[in-house]
Amino acid sequence: MLDPAVVHGLVAGVIGERADARPWYSPSMSSAARDITTRALELPSEDRLALASELIDSVDGSADPEWEKAWLDELSRRRARGSDDAKPWSEVRARILRRLGDR
Repeated sequence: MLDPAVVHGLVAGVIGERADARPWYSPSMSSAARDITTRALELPSEDRLALASELIDSVDGSADPEWEKAWLDELSRRRARGSDDAKPWSEVRARILRRLGDR
């Protein structure tokens, strides 16, 4: 399980903000991880977002088929209710990245 301080730091780094001026490194973080983190925070926001996504995917493990089925069923229910204002993920993601780039 990810350390909450690390998750907070990754998210803050992705959106370009820090919770405070102090480093947020977890005490259990190795010096190599601290060095990588420091360098990663210097990347443009789009690269930080892609890196954070890769890191999260690397610890999430394999997909749970029951969860995926439940989520697809929920999506089908929502679509059946006539959610006309729904947007494709590609559009939503692009809008989020544009907003992050404006910071």
